Amino acid sequence: MTTARIDWTTGLAPGARVVPVILIAGLPAVLTPAGILPTTVAVSSGTIDPLWWPGTGTLTETLPDASTFNPVEDLLDPTETLEVFERASLLEGDVRVESLSFSVLDTDGRGTTLLSNREGRITQLLDADVTATATAIALVSTIGFPASGIASIERETVLYGSIAGGGIATVQRGKYGSHARAHLSPAEHRPLVVAGYPRHWQSRLATVWLCVLSADGLTLTDPSLLYAGTVGAGVQMTGNLSRWTVPLDHVSVALTRKVDIPPVSIYGYHHFTVPSVGVRTHPLSIRAGTTSVAAVECSLRWDTASVYDRGGWHPTREAFVASCQGKVDALAPAALVSINGALRIVHAGTNVNNSIVRFSPGWVTTGPTTLGGNANGDDIQLVYTVPDMPEAFFLMSGVVRIPSALDFARIPTTFQWTATTTDGVTGMAHVALIADTVGRKGYVAGIVARNDPPQTVFLGRQSINGGGYIDTRVFERTAVKLGVVATGASPIAALKAAALAIDELTGQDLFESAVDWDHLERLFMAPTSSLPQSREYRFTGDTDSFLDVLIDELRLRGMCMVIRYGLISAARLMSYADSEDTAAAIVETDTLSEDGKEIPIEIVDNIEPLATGVDYSFPAIGGGDPIIISVTDLTYQSEFGDSARIECKALLSIPTASAPNLIATLQPLYSVAQQILGPLAEPSRAVRIPLTPVLLGLQPGDLIKFTHSRIPMWTGVRGISDGVCQVQEVRRILFGGRLRATMVLRLQSAPAYGYAPEAIVESGGLTSGGTTVQLSTATAWGATCHARDTTASGAASTSAVDGFEVGDVVVLSQISTRTPIADVQRTLTAVDPVLNRVTLSSAPGATMAGAAAVYYGVILRYAPYDQCTARQQKIFAWIADQTTQVLGATDDPKRYTA
Repeated sequence: MTTARIDWTTGLAPGARVVPVILIAGLPAVLTPAGILPTTVAVSSGTIDPLWWPGTGTLTETLPDASTFNPVEDLLDPTETLEVFERASLLEGDVRVESLSFSVLDTDGRGTTLLSNREGRITQLLDADVTATATAIALVSTIGFPASGIASIERETVLYGSIAGGGIATVQRGKYGSHARAHLSPAEHRPLVVAGYPRHWQSRLATVWLCVLSADGLTLTDPSLLYAGTVGAGVQMTGNLSRWTVPLDHVSVALTRKVDIPPVSIYGYHHFTVPSVGVRTHPLSIRAGTTSVAAVECSLRWDTASVYDRGGWHPTREAFVASCQGKVDALAPAALVSINGALRIVHAGTNVNNSIVRFSPGWVTTGPTTLGGNANGDDIQLVYTVPDMPEAFFLMSGVVRIPSALDFARIPTTFQWTATTTDGVTGMAHVALIADTVGRKGYVAGIVARNDPPQTVFLGRQSINGGGYIDTRVFERTAVKLGVVATGASPIAALKAAALAIDELTGQDLFESAVDWDHLERLFMAPTSSLPQSREYRFTGDTDSFLDVLIDELRLRGMCMVIRYGLISAARLMSYADSEDTAAAIVETDTLSEDGKEIPIEIVDNIEPLATGVDYSFPAIGGGDPIIISVTDLTYQSEFGDSARIECKALLSIPTASAPNLIATLQPLYSVAQQILGPLAEPSRAVRIPLTPVLLGLQPGDLIKFTHSRIPMWTGVRGISDGVCQVQEVRRILFGGRLRATMVLRLQSAPAYGYAPEAIVESGGLTSGGTTVQLSTATAWGATCHARDTTASGAASTSAVDGFEVGDVVVLSQISTRTPIADVQRTLTAVDPVLNRVTLSSAPGATMAGAAAVYYGVILRYAPYDQCTARQQKIFAWIADQTTQVLGATDDPKRYTA
């Protein structure tokens, strides 16, 4: 089923009108214009948008105590105009969306109650950690809390049924558009649990919707997302203190910021591992004994139960050395351990016992050092000083202590998230710590376990290609970054998993909610030649933002980021053919007029600079600076000179083990580059045109057919007829007495032609005496067979008859055999995209019906060029005769899309 949205082309029922509705994530309120008090929600077809938390049916909420409340707050200013602007930048690959604001009227003080009631709400402190699935939340005190109702904790809103066990019980999690999250409760800084609505709106996801309101004012139909943003800074009282103005920043702003989570501080001497002489994974190993009695040797082991070992961690090197002294005092003979910027070990035994002390400092590069063991000189005091004892010693592998309880509270209790795409590809994301180690700058270690007490995490360890491990030692107090590492066999799988992890770490819900993952999955099904698809992304605060990574992946596929139906999505930029499916047709009478006068149309050639080259970055094997492979369109460079170059860093995220042979990669890169340079290196034309409300549903990236007698063509004359154009920019002005959509259409310089359609006939899909042909929807190419996977509006396509029209001349051809029977040529008299059937002008005959009795037996395709209709000849690509190099008797090959 498709998502239900307003169909602007059909018009509204008598008396119905479109109204705005605003939802704030976690706020149990449906904000409507003053005087608009709907009671139910419905859809005309399809399913409700998942971001619309009221769902369908009654708007009245039933609480756990069986009481009800109405979330509708009719406080929006009905005279206010909403203006939404979205512009895709083909050169930058991103999208520009203007900020938006709306006003909440303070009718009877209700606006102030919603927006300025921080101190008026009952609050208590969370008394214990809460998992994302817990149905009981412990409070330090329950005084003042209602027996049941609504509560908020951080960004999550919940319903609870009772007070029990020192907290609220029978809890329903993640209500009113919020997400169920784990909440930690460190003793030094326990979060607040609020009875009732959230205390603040700032930074919460805010969605603006358009709904059809029924004539009786009681039913909202087909809620359609117009704008997704976050409540920004600067909520203010305006209108002589009669209203609150709430600013919204578009979600793309938040996703553009780097994932910069505050670091955790790690310091001190960590000695959780068993020491081994000569192995530098422990700060200090000391052993003492005699050479004459080999079986008697005292060993200094860092036992976590020992009073000297303090659980395996000392906050300073001085504290560590003091504990060393306490242990070695018990050895025979003893060693005096002192510190003054270095470790100083003093040893003296007797000539009789031939005593020795063997020690291995973990921060030096030399092997173990031995003092004593000489029968003629063991009574002489021996001194050894280890240079430059560092201020700290820990490894970014194994057990690491997080000294601060507040820092430790930011380590989540979940370390791994999994996301699976609709085609079964899995992505995984891990929480990681990032720090500079001896072996690598910016070393990334995934968290495997979290233990409290004693505030420790267990880190995995990376191996080096070819064997061995990276040196993970750190010798100074370090602000270690928290980050996310996401991997997957496809970019979308890895990015979906990363979105889950980032939202969990930051307490947000933007990365999961603000991206149209379903649409991106369909777009990413198109292959990028033989380039590797596996990815490993690292979001560590000093790397690219989430949106930067997505934009690079889109560019690798010849796409640009756009906003579609309020969500972050993408559109393919490649040169498009006149045979493409289109979402609408715009004719001259669709332009808008005001006061009886036509609003002027603007035409601009190249609203962005031309681009004549793409630079692709590859990871260098064995480290070092990235390898750059440049692709330049020399044809356009010679005509227009050097112009802008596009950078694409998507392939830097290829796992090292999957790094391709660069020589073998060159040819695929040339093909990929042309998907971008095709529309960007050749001059294009932009038409800014104001349109009637019937076209308000068009989205950036949509293809439309455009007919206008006064629009110049590239042939020196005016007049475009059914030219396929792409929507690049949309400005919608709604309400406040205005309703307008101004769009920028991108016209390519010359008509292009597409591929002729084909479809496989279903097993038994022909009968000798019948004219109906049943096409297959269960081939290896999916439900659409050889047709497109998406419709013109980007929705998933389910039709295998795409490209065929009544009147087309077609042939049935036998396949899967070296000696096929003769083709059968017919004309189509009917095309059914629902049942995936076509009807022929006459029956195909028993021989062809017999060939179609098996799966993959017969294919339906266009007849030869000179036997097809003018429509078929005009819009589809054809292969020229290999001898004559022409299509028909006198036709030259046509320009076609790649």
